[in-house]
Parts: sequence; C-alpha cells; structure tokens
Amino acid sequence: MVVMKFSLKVTYGVIAFLGGVLASEMIFSIVFKADVFFGKWIWLISGLFVGLSFLRGNDSRRWIIWLKFVLIFFAGVFYFNGSFLQGDDRGGVKYYVGREVDWQVRVDGEVDVRRTGQKLTAMVDGLKGYVLLNLPKYPRYEYGDVLSVFGLLEEPFETEDFSYKDYLERYEVYGVMKNPRVRKVSSGMNNPFYKYIFFVKDIVQRRINILWSEPYASFESGLLLGARKGIPDKILEAFNITGLTHIIAISGYNISLVIVLVGAAFASVARKKRVVLSVIFIVVFTVLVGMSAAVVRAAIMGSIGLFALYFGRSTRVTLTLLMSALLMNLYNPKIITYDAGFQLSFAATCGIIYVSPKIEKWFVRVPEICGIREGLQMTIAAQISTLPIILFHFGRLSLVSPLANIMVAPFIPLSMAAGAIAFLVSLISNLLSQIFIGITWIFLEIIIQITLFCAAIPFASLDISGFDIILLLGTYTFLYIWLKEN
Repeated sequence: MVVMKFSLKVTYGVIAFLGGVLASEMIFSIVFKADVFFGKWIWLISGLFVGLSFLRGNDSRRWIIWLKFVLIFFAGVFYFNGSFLQGDDRGGVKYYVGREVDWQVRVDGEVDVRRTGQKLTAMVDGLKGYVLLNLPKYPRYEYGDVLSVFGLLEEPFETEDFSYKDYLERYEVYGVMKNPRVRKVSSGMNNPFYKYIFFVKDIVQRRINILWSEPYASFESGLLLGARKGIPDKILEAFNITGLTHIIAISGYNISLVIVLVGAAFASVARKKRVVLSVIFIVVFTVLVGMSAAVVRAAIMGSIGLFALYFGRSTRVTLTLLMSALLMNLYNPKIITYDAGFQLSFAATCGIIYVSPKIEKWFVRVPEICGIREGLQMTIAAQISTLPIILFHFGRLSLVSPLANIMVAPFIPLSMAAGAIAFLVSLISNLLSQIFIGITWIFLEIIIQITLFCAAIPFASLDISGFDIILLLGTYTFLYIWLKEN
C-alpha cells in the first residue's frame, strides 16, 4: 500500500498545478492548436475537486496517485488558458484592437511620469480588461481621474526577443493608445486608500529631490521607493552590466534588507519581538512605495525568505512559499509565465531559504555590524538562484556581478538606513538633517563609483544567446543536485 503524508500531497499537488500553468502556453501551441477552452473557473473547480479527493484518501495504487497529479497539472493548463479574453468578445477591450475608439476611462493605477511623457493604465466603462495610454508629460493626470479619450487602439508590439503584448497581458492590459485626444471629465475618487498612498509617495519623492541633487536623489528613490526614472542612462547601463539592477528596483531583496536593518537596529530585543517589528516595517515600507502588485509580491516573498532564516529551514517554509505562489497565480495566472519580476522574486526567495545556509561558511570572516554579513550572504545566494532566469530572459551574463555585489553589499543597507533617517530628520530640522544627507551621499557615491569601475572592466558582461528552456531547466536541476549533496 502506497501512503503519502498530507504535507507531501499538498506540496506535490501545488507544484503540479503551478507546473500546468507554467507549461500551458507550450502545450496549447504544440498539442491542442487552440486559443481558449471554456472559462478558467471550470478548470479551477475541477482541479480543486481532484485535489480534495486526493487528500481524503490513501490510494493503494501508485498509478492512481500519478493520475491525480496529472489531472491537477492539466487543471492548471486549462486554468491559465481560460484566463485570456477571447478576440471576438465584444465585452472586452481586446475586441477593439485596430479600431478607432471613443471611450470614457478611469485611471486605475499610479501614473508613471517619465522625462518624455506619462503612462496611464485605465479601465474602460463597461468593458473587461485595461488600456495603456501614452500621453505627453503635461497636463498631469492622477489616480482616479475620469477621462474622455479618442484615438486608435493598437496591439502592443512583439519582437523576436521581447513580447510587450505578453508583458502587458499579465496586468490584463490588451491595447495601447499613443497620444489620443484626451479631455478630463472629472477628478474621480476611485479607492481613497490608494489615492492617499500615491499622494504620500509623491510627497516623499519630492522631498528626496530637495535633499539630494541628481543622480543621488533618483538613486536614493530607487533604493527606498523603487523609482529610478531620473538615473542617467550611463549609470543605468553600468548597473545592468554589473548585475546590480536589483538594488534600484523594489524586490524581495529590498524587502529582505528592510528586515535585516530592523534586526540590526533592535539586536538586543527578543527574536519574536524583532519579527513583529519586521512585519510592521514591511507593511509601512510596502504602503510607502505604492502597494503595486509587484511590490506586494516582493514583500510576501521577501518576508518568507527572511522568516526562514530566523526560524530555520523546514518543509513548512517550503509549503508556505508554494502556497503563496499558488494564491498569487490564482489571482492572476499570467504572472508565473510572463512576469519576470515574480520569477526573480520567487527564485531569490528560494536562494535565501535553500542556498544561503549552504554558503554561510563562506562569510564567517565578514563583520556582522549593521547586518553586513547577512546582507552579503543573502545577496550572493539570490544571485546564484536568479542567474539562470536572468540569462533566459535577458541573455546577458555579468562576469563581474559576484565581485560587484560583494563590494557594494555593505553600503546598500547603510545608504538605505542613512537616507531614511535623513528624510525623517529633515521634517524636524533641516540643519540637523545635513549630517545624514552628507553621510548618505558618501555611501551613494561609493556605490556608484564601484559600479562604474566594475562596468569598465574588459569583458565585464557577455551577451549569451540561445539560453533556452532546456538549459534553464538543466541549470536548476544541477543546482538542486548541488544543494542535496552539500
């Protein structure tokens, strides 16, 4: 008689469902040659039914167990495919692609203001899905504004290397309008909570711009808020070459650093109380940076990773991580396939949980002050676990990334902490805040100079073409074997 523990059943069942979601596009393009099979909820309910029947019984035959895993896998396949809007559905935005439209829309997210314009994600009255508006920088629009727009609705572009269409569809955005004729109808409230969040974030952003000059203001905004719009292209390219882009984009790594800083600041406090304080700071930090879907996912993943370090690695941590990924993908099944940010956050969290303990002995001589050792250890662990995904999506191998990360790692939490203190003190005393502003500037300058130095090393970065799904799976298989043997 084959008996499988309850936790293993749940773990393998979740893996099977997520694997089906991840493999759906390939299976449909090769096997079924079809676009949509019914609605996603039919397949979700079917998968839950099979999963519950699987959990309730102790099947004595191995083939029955595998059959149920296969059924759960295909429930994930059809659930993903059923999440797309059909092209001939008049109730969806997708139907109107290629046509001139005259719509009333509502801005449904934070306005992305850039040097050359602004991007708005808007929902259309009475239709499923969203539209992306590319508009001039002025006049400015805000979250909740109701607009009347007229223009051509275009399909997002696709190239051999990148599909902007797939990138947008993960957020249910099915069409793009470039410089349509726009008239503001009203300043709608929409969700007052989010409106207040975006308002506070804008105030913090403006204050940072006053405290530091460029590019330091944009760099500090990247560290604290995930906003990197004002960073010069030369420095951004240096971050790309050295594999340091993750430090200026809110990710699980940044959330992890928040917990490390809290742990260092309250080192004398009992562990359970430090965990509570960490949760509070994560919530505050997540709200401050805008509570976008990507930030919330990063907060969840980063928290799981750090809690694993605090409480030890176990099957419960693994199950918690998988259940979090499952819930996120039930909400939006496209993120596991199209959202490189989710994939990187998930992989980085796995690195923190599984790789970090294996390489702890590498950093025994690194000082523990201000969480430097822990931060460096997590950085390298995250780099190891995310490298295959970076090669798969971006085709670039940074040969200097380990060196660059080791050199800048001690200064990242210091610059974040000093910058946050400078901001808070500036609300009370401009004179006193100058001390922390100067300290922050020193840390930021050190990071920038290290980045530029490493980027200038000959052959610092190599373009890797042909890193396909087979190599991706093979690399993670090798990493899994290494973890099992060490």
